[in-house]
Amino acid sequence: MPVAQNHTHIFKELFAEMLANNGRFNMLSPAKRKPFTAYVYTSVPKFFVSDGNHFVTTYFTKSCIADFNKKYPKIGLTDLHGKFITITSWSLNLIDVDSENNPLSYLNMEIQLVIDELKPNFSSKMTCNSFLVNIYKDNDVKLDFAIYRHFRSKETATNTFDQELPEYEDLEESKRTTNRHNKWRLEQEELSPQVDDLYDYDELVKKEIPELSTIQKEEVIEYMKNEYSSQYAGSKAKLENKNKMREEPPLRLQTPDDIKKAIENIIKFQKKPEVKDIKNSKFKPMQAPPPVTKKAEVKAARKKPMTITKFQEYIGWYEKQSNSGKFSSMSKGSLKKPTPALGRR
Repeated sequence: MPVAQNHTHIFKELFAEMLANNGRFNMLSPAKRKPFTAYVYTSVPKFFVSDGNHFVTTYFTKSCIADFNKKYPKIGLTDLHGKFITITSWSLNLIDVDSENNPLSYLNMEIQLVIDELKPNFSSKMTCNSFLVNIYKDNDVKLDFAIYRHFRSKETATNTFDQELPEYEDLEESKRTTNRHNKWRLEQEELSPQVDDLYDYDELVKKEIPELSTIQKEEVIEYMKNEYSSQYAGSKAKLENKNKMREEPPLRLQTPDDIKKAIENIIKFQKKPEVKDIKNSKFKPMQAPPPVTKKAEVKAARKKPMTITKFQEYIGWYEKQSNSGKFSSMSKGSLKKPTPALGRR
């Protein structure tokens, strides 16, 4: 698969600063709002892009889709799977969602990456890690969301930059978290509303891929939950789920027959196999055969089976003896003398 340039974590840094500024995109530093290159992890059923380490869901404005189709009429957004794109104009939007049906969210919150303008980048030298991580499963990002939610729900918070919060400091003593407490903006504002100008990506997929026109949104939600609920996506997620099933077999009620069989198996395998006494055994151990002598070799040679040549010689000899009438006048002793040794060559 195509480690990001300089091993950066663009999305992780953007999410941290976005939450530290109470979900306000306009409070981000100008250095963080520059164009960047991303890898299109998947384009169906949703459009996921990656910075080389994490992947997030991407949303498009209607003007972005219209401008892209005008500039690149022969390329569809679904065709960008596995390719690189340069996102020239974009924004972040913090919204409320249902995390039960949206695996790319946390604590019922999602930060939308809204693209206003993009272009394909086929000459990018950016590389990606072998396994991309769902950013909402990253422990640091989850901590950022938890801290944001804590301050958001605190009724006594005021618009100050320096506020002591002993309750939370008792829970988290890390230097990184403590420094964020002092810089946290505690404005008690509601999350930003969803952008109304967003293009319905589900309809775009059905338009570009007619075979998927009959798929319902419920099916897409179910697919997303099964495929991206793990920290890792794709093959590694399936492998983790498979190993988890092996480690934690499903529980079931045991019947009396099951218990009886289990006890019988325990008794069976606890019995030790009997060791046979070779000395008192009726069966004697096998002995090596005696060495073969010269006479035995000659005797064995005589017992060799008759060859075809010898058999033909014997038939010819037998016919001659029959025609001459010698068998009638020969005794048993005289018959043996003229008979050739069949076993000899």
